[in-house]
Amino acid sequence: MKFSLRPNFDMHSSMVTSLLIGTILMGSVAHAEIPNDLEPDYSEAVLAFNSKDYNRALFMLDQLLTKFPKQAEFLELKALTLKSSKKESEAAAVYGNLIQSKTKEGKPKSEIAPYAYELGMIRFKEKKMEQAAQYFTYSAANGFNEGTSRFYLGLIAYENGQWESAQASFSGVLSSQAEDLKPAAHFYLAQTFIKTQYPQGAIQNYFSAKKLSAAVLKDEKLSEENKVLARQIDENSTKALAPFDKAQFFGNVSAITTYDSNVLAIPTAVTGAIETSGKSTIRENISGGVGYASSPLNSVQFVPSYRFSLNRNFNADSRSSEFAENSLSLYATKDALARTSYGAKVEANLIFQTDVDPVTDEGTYRRYSHSIAAGPYFKHEIKKQWVLGGEVFFKPQTFARDPSSEELKRSGNSYLSRFFVQNNAGRRWWNPMLALRYERVDTKGTEYNAGIVGAQVYNQMNFSDKTRAVALIDYSQYSYSERRTGSRTDKLLFIQASGVRRLTSHWSLLAIVDYTKNASNVEDQFSYNRVTLSAGVTYSF
Repeated sequence: MKFSLRPNFDMHSSMVTSLLIGTILMGSVAHAEIPNDLEPDYSEAVLAFNSKDYNRALFMLDQLLTKFPKQAEFLELKALTLKSSKKESEAAAVYGNLIQSKTKEGKPKSEIAPYAYELGMIRFKEKKMEQAAQYFTYSAANGFNEGTSRFYLGLIAYENGQWESAQASFSGVLSSQAEDLKPAAHFYLAQTFIKTQYPQGAIQNYFSAKKLSAAVLKDEKLSEENKVLARQIDENSTKALAPFDKAQFFGNVSAITTYDSNVLAIPTAVTGAIETSGKSTIRENISGGVGYASSPLNSVQFVPSYRFSLNRNFNADSRSSEFAENSLSLYATKDALARTSYGAKVEANLIFQTDVDPVTDEGTYRRYSHSIAAGPYFKHEIKKQWVLGGEVFFKPQTFARDPSSEELKRSGNSYLSRFFVQNNAGRRWWNPMLALRYERVDTKGTEYNAGIVGAQVYNQMNFSDKTRAVALIDYSQYSYSERRTGSRTDKLLFIQASGVRRLTSHWSLLAIVDYTKNASNVEDQFSYNRVTLSAGVTYSF
């Protein structure tokens, strides 16, 4: 994907020219280096320049230079006058002389940098890119028009196919004060990321280019000339992002058969108090969901969804470990395609459990628990293909059949904070993620109050466009310090390997193997091992 986009070089050059004129006039007053008897003639030359009477200005300056051929103020104004009258090759010679003389005099490089910038502009227009790059590098390194200099260095590198150099230069524009050039810098960064097979970076920068250019176009203080480039960027960024500018429904349904060596006694959606039934079974799990996502180009993207999960156990003695889980959620994300995005989530959960009548041996679904979780989250790409993210949630939870004993009640609140760093390079073997979390469970009773710390290491392997696998290790420590019978500490290790093979655009096969080991200081009640083997099929749309 490539668009024809060229910034208005003359516009930026004229802005710098105005800045230099101001510098000249202030310098003549502050330093008083011009002989008093020549001040009137110099002032007349400045007035002629400002009124665009360039021939008069040049005549006056040539007269002054015959008397003082090395006077910097005279040479500076002459160079600007020649440039403004389209005699740029002559202007370049004057700037070159200024650089040489100032260098021989041992003047600070910051004083020479404006001449280097102007000479760089001239060489750029003459398409002498190697020389232009040298002068722009000098002006940027020595603090004159750093952002604009880096922008032109980026353009030169871009035209030469030097993508990494171009990325470094355009990134330098983003950290500078050149606000009017930042939309264009984002646009060209997007173009270079396409060249280097980094689509996510391209999307992020097209989005930022469109957002910033739209802000420029709304600024009533800016002239129409200054808005020309912003309008180009807005139009071309909109074209690049057009495939993403749509709302869509999505969903999936999965059927998975599992052998479970030690069925959980509580659903996975309930945090803390990890307990198993001690029974093994073959089980069938049906799960799925449906949702809607508004356009990610909107200022705020909304994603409501519903998910469900239902398991049936073939071992009749484990039917009390059958659960039907329902979840309704809403995500609202600010600038979903940007390098930095953030938002808030609200999620409601309702869980049913199979209740077995000991007399009739009949099973009936009864409400087990309900909860609602809410909180903020964020995501930021800290460097190319490395994402830092986090979330914090507050979750009140109520159990329908809390025991009568006050100390055994599970209902209460939980607080979760989780932070992660993830690599999205899309490599074949190594795309890791590291996550750290802390959770606090405050129940009405004391038995299940817990502090939980955990760490997770995850790696995705992409064997082909159709086949991928994931390896995951999760370690958590649960501390139940308020139990009447003494504190309890559990150390839970969870290891999982999974693979997905896409058969068609909608159908996929999946296989999952996991192992869990819980080591508790209350060993006879809570220590256990668990293995599950799963295989199934998924339909997605």
